Amino acid sequence: MPECLNLTLYFDHNNGLKNIKLLTLSITFLLLAFAARSNNVSFITVQYFGADSTQASGYYDAAKKLYKKAKYDSAILFYQKAASFYLKAEVYAKAVKSLTDIDYCLIFLGKFEDGIKILDSALAIAHRKLESEHLAFADIYNNYGETHRYQGLYKKAREYHEKGLALRQKKLDLFHPDIGISYNNLGILYHIAGNYDKAAEFYNRDLQITLKSLGEDHPYAASSYINIGNVYRVKGNYSKALELYNRGISISIESYGLDHPFTALGFHNKGLVFYRLGDYDEAINYLNRSLKTRIKFYGAEHPEVAGTYNNIGLIYMDLNENEKALELFEKSFEIQKKIDPNHSAMAEGLSNMSIIFERMNDLEKALEWNKRCISIWSETLGKDHVQIATIYVNNGSIYYKIKDYEMSIASYKKSIAMYRKSFGDKHPYIAVAFKGIGKVHEKKGDFKTSLIYYDKALQSLVYGKEVENVWLDLDLNKVNSLNDLSEVLTSQAEVLFLKWHSENSK
Repeated sequence: MPECLNLTLYFDHNNGLKNIKLLTLSITFLLLAFAARSNNVSFITVQYFGADSTQASGYYDAAKKLYKKAKYDSAILFYQKAASFYLKAEVYAKAVKSLTDIDYCLIFLGKFEDGIKILDSALAIAHRKLESEHLAFADIYNNYGETHRYQGLYKKAREYHEKGLALRQKKLDLFHPDIGISYNNLGILYHIAGNYDKAAEFYNRDLQITLKSLGEDHPYAASSYINIGNVYRVKGNYSKALELYNRGISISIESYGLDHPFTALGFHNKGLVFYRLGDYDEAINYLNRSLKTRIKFYGAEHPEVAGTYNNIGLIYMDLNENEKALELFEKSFEIQKKIDPNHSAMAEGLSNMSIIFERMNDLEKALEWNKRCISIWSETLGKDHVQIATIYVNNGSIYYKIKDYEMSIASYKKSIAMYRKSFGDKHPYIAVAFKGIGKVHEKKGDFKTSLIYYDKALQSLVYGKEVENVWLDLDLNKVNSLNDLSEVLTSQAEVLFLKWHSENSK
């Protein structure tokens, strides 16, 4: 039901703080603009009163409680009231903190440009009223970094997070939770960049700080466990990823409850593990639980919602339900396009739709969209990013279908070189590329070379030393993807039969 929004400004017209009054009014207008675009607000009033600074902390505490419950619209109103009180009382650091917390709410609501404007106002106050190395600047830099990350502006995000970390390290104890937050946020950026070892290093620094300063059951620990789990997941160690996700989910449920965006993040990532393990029913179950919560709290057009649609689409694609997959990819694509047509997440939608076009035998369109993906990701993520390697795998499959076998092999080999930079020699993605090369040689009738590449694929799936005929003493506990293992062994069996048939039919 639409609610009445009552924004109240608390300052004295006679206190001489002309510039601060203007900033306060500017912030109010920004919030009014945000409210006017909201479907939940039907009537807006603005009132001016004298201030009682003792109420500021009460409004701030109320806002924090609403934020914890993921009631972001309501939290914004109370943070704004707190900011107004703090400005009147000339407690500028707390006013700035209230504004950066408004930005956090706007991030979760997908209102990134509004968030940047609020941060600009916070920065203006800090420059005018605080010392040059006040910790409030670190909070502002942190929020600029997070907002830019969601916008896909990763270079700018990293610059801000590094500035924030440097200031926090200079002013705070080394085990202060805020330093842990900076490590976590930089870890996310390293993860996005495909530097998974560096990401794990920063996530673990954050975790150690959290455990020492806040305890093992603090919500920040849940975030650390889930992020470290993400590294294990992309590296193909799914059992370890699940262990960490379960630990993080347990803490999130205890802290926030089942129906909360932070708990939904754990469910979402757990669903991705089940997807990689080939347990599609469990994957869809967890991803749908996450989707329902994200739509409820973030709205239907948030990037996290788009990402969930995309990942559910991947499952239906694996199940060969191409129309259902395409519908979900298009939903994701349309949301991302509204945020930024050159955002790296939008390229992921293009990539997945390209696979559908390939299956529909529209190979020219598939190659064209893959070219667009490479262009976007090269610009936003870097030319050697693991996401681009995935496009080369897809191109390898397309060139195979149009019988350009040399280009197919070249594409697969390019992807393998890029994957190895991020993962080393052992990863399911590398196995898929080796299997693709084996398939090309099988098609050409070169069964001996085909078997060599299928064996390379098998070696990529099994942790430990490389040995000949790894299948003779196969420890399934050391296999990083049983689904991919099954496919490789099936391909080997087919080629061995074809080789036998060829040799015995002469």
